[in-house]
Amino acid sequence: MARGPAVWTETVQVRAYDCDFQDRWKPVSMLQSMQEIANKHATSLGLGFDEMVSQNQAWVLSRIKVRFFEMPRNSEVITVKTFPKGVQQKIFFMRDFLLTDPSGKLMAAASTAWLVIDFQARRMLLPSALKVELPVTPGLVGLDEPLDKIVLPEKMIDLWNVVASYSTLDLMGHVNNTRYIEWATDCFSIDHFQTHQLDWLQVNYTNEVKPGEQVLLSNVQDSEDSSVWLVQGMNQAKNNRAFEAALGWSPRQTN
Repeated sequence: MARGPAVWTETVQVRAYDCDFQDRWKPVSMLQSMQEIANKHATSLGLGFDEMVSQNQAWVLSRIKVRFFEMPRNSEVITVKTFPKGVQQKIFFMRDFLLTDPSGKLMAAASTAWLVIDFQARRMLLPSALKVELPVTPGLVGLDEPLDKIVLPEKMIDLWNVVASYSTLDLMGHVNNTRYIEWATDCFSIDHFQTHQLDWLQVNYTNEVKPGEQVLLSNVQDSEDSSVWLVQGMNQAKNNRAFEAALGWSPRQTN
């Protein structure tokens, strides 16, 4: 049985170096904080990195979707609540997040899909391989939306290559999942950020990227919804897709 709480709650103060030129929390920094808090919860449940590796297992993030209702500013204190949400599609361990300000106003909500893999062989394991039972949180939802496949067009606009260098790597020895979010948002100009605000994003991670490998970033505006842009990262060494993303935008509201 799980020994930690079913719901983990923690407060985070937005730091200046995690904010962008508009004094707003960067999406990548928000998601890094969310995942650090999720790791603390997993550790309390006996499913942290060290415990998993001792069983030759590891968590890998497969999909994430976040809706941003209002991006916190520098020095704001945000409460992050995270909790498991069962198994979906027979393979995904779901974990949701709710982020609120001190008044209880919802700032962001997210849903994430995780896989358990064999740490050495780097292959997916079935949920039954997990040795610890996750807590149940009936009726508690962060983002009640499907994390489906992202359909990309055949032709996209190639932008530039990024390299899996030292600063991009994590404990698994491959590019950290939050780095892909940084890459995806870097596909848009400063002018775009000045005139648009990011309402939501979804990233699907398809293949790991190892040290030294190059990823070609491409994007294109969705042909059916002009508010949505699609982003792709193709691993040039392996000729496979590292990740796919969809980002929804709206005209920036001036305060």
